[in-house]
Amino acid sequence: MIRYFLCINFFLSTIISHGQHLPLGSPINTALSDEFNVVLSGNGKTMIFEYKHMNEEKSQIMISYFKNGTWTVPQPLSGANSDVKNIYNGSFSLNYNGNIIMFSSSRYPGIGQNDIWMMEKTIIGSWTAPQNIGRPVNSAAHEMYPNLSPDGKWLYFTRMSDKKTPSGNSCGKIWIAEKTTNGWKAPVEMPASINRGCVCNARLLPDSRTLLFSSYTEGSSQGYDFYISQKDDTGSWSEPISLNTFNTSGDDIHLSVPAGNLAYYSIKGKSSFDITRSKIPESLSANKIYQLTGVVKKANDNLLIMPKIIYTNLQNNTSCIVQGGADGTYSAPFVCGYNYDVCITANENGYSFYSTILKLDKLNKYEERKLDIIVEKLRPGLIIPLNNISFKNNTDTLDEYSLPELNRIYQLLKTNITLRVEIGVHTDKVQTDTVFRNNLYGTITDTLGTYIDSTGKEQYKVKITYTSDNTSAQAKAISEWLHRKGIPYERIIPKGYSTSEPINGIPSKRVEMKVIHE
Repeated sequence: MIRYFLCINFFLSTIISHGQHLPLGSPINTALSDEFNVVLSGNGKTMIFEYKHMNEEKSQIMISYFKNGTWTVPQPLSGANSDVKNIYNGSFSLNYNGNIIMFSSSRYPGIGQNDIWMMEKTIIGSWTAPQNIGRPVNSAAHEMYPNLSPDGKWLYFTRMSDKKTPSGNSCGKIWIAEKTTNGWKAPVEMPASINRGCVCNARLLPDSRTLLFSSYTEGSSQGYDFYISQKDDTGSWSEPISLNTFNTSGDDIHLSVPAGNLAYYSIKGKSSFDITRSKIPESLSANKIYQLTGVVKKANDNLLIMPKIIYTNLQNNTSCIVQGGADGTYSAPFVCGYNYDVCITANENGYSFYSTILKLDKLNKYEERKLDIIVEKLRPGLIIPLNNISFKNNTDTLDEYSLPELNRIYQLLKTNITLRVEIGVHTDKVQTDTVFRNNLYGTITDTLGTYIDSTGKEQYKVKITYTSDNTSAQAKAISEWLHRKGIPYERIIPKGYSTSEPINGIPSKRVEMKVIHE
């Protein structure tokens, strides 16, 4: 059997010249043992690493969670470890949310010598038994170093070959497979600019556009070095450049860069290898991420439910869907410098949603926000705030940023074909005048009586009041937009409330959807 990196692959054992190491200390690092090959989830909340006590022949896979500002005592990762000496388990990775573990193993039943396996976190926080992800990703070759993109849509992995580097490590090529509702598509090789020489262990960083991987150029006296490549708006990858900050004279393979400004790796301490961290270069956009995390629960019983986060970049109109975990947790990364329409809901039909606009166009550093959400089953009387619908200058012209929210309502009505709703628009202040002004958009006509004009005809005597209350027209504009998309009029009731239904006695400017019939 060919073995790939079965020996402890310690890297960064020389001092990195750019800055200070920050060892994690207890309970991660312990005396008389080596901690190495560390990997973190993209949100930085879950850590997996290998642990080997000085008296043991084989390392163990350990897992720890970042809670209340510290790491929990590491525990063996159930199902991932094996006491059989000739069974390989390694090249572990976590998805962004930390609820999916992928790794390479030679365990039974396999397709090739080393296949990619997967474990998922359950609703009670335990892990499922490892499952072989099967063909077409796994083959008769050796698949290693799996890594999921932050949205879970793309799987990067390495197919190893029989070629070796001067130090004896195996060569490979990086492949990428797309996940669909029917499973994984046939993987394809990444461009030749990436797959140049020997390459392995590709990781897409939290910005979803920076690929970090290890590469060795044949004929070089050096081993594997870290490289990065950037993906542009067309999907093309830039010419890779060396990440000199973390490269050493040895084989550089394991480097974990979650959202934030720190990278995690192993170095040689006084007597053993320990897990440490240091700041990443400003040039890496992984430190320019706004991270939204939280838990989603059901309103009726407060039980956890698997979340789904849908967000749209309002500058370039690109959308992304991120699925949370069975334990109700979610994490979603947003690249700074843009504004986003965000929707958080359950990953199953028939529930309410929470929406908000994230204005990050002025943000240029890492920030994190915790946002827990309660979702409710659709039922008569349920009111869903439509936070992301707005109008231009208080007119009945919908703002272009309202489009994702409008499409959300449309999809809800399209999926739930018996659903009938009221679209209610409220305002916080109403101005009126008998003289027309530019900020008064509506008119109220009152009939005061009749009179006989000079020709002897009876005419109505009216009073016209100009008003800023445009709620009825705005509600109708939403209804008309939905009708143009194919929703029948009888399923949408537009209603302008003006200031008649204040919240806690205070008039509130808002748009709401009330379920009339489910």
